[in-house]
Amino acid sequence: MFILLLPAGKGSHVELGIALSLEKRVYIYSAEQIEPTTASTFYFVDGVQRFNGEMDDFIGKIGFDNT
Repeated sequence: MFILLLPAGKGSHVELGIALSLEKRVYIYSAEQIEPTTASTFYFVDGVQRFNGEMDDFIGKIGFDNT
């Protein structure tokens, strides 16, 4: 599993590419809506799940207990 927290730097996007090539589950979190016109194409490939909103909701969605 690979989790990318936005905003993120270029190094994290290299790691995203590695995770995709290894066919890892990829989750991307952003507090704001991810805009397809300005975001990386890799955010929208098969196997990438995007989430925006509250961090606690994201944690619940991916199955981590935040206690």
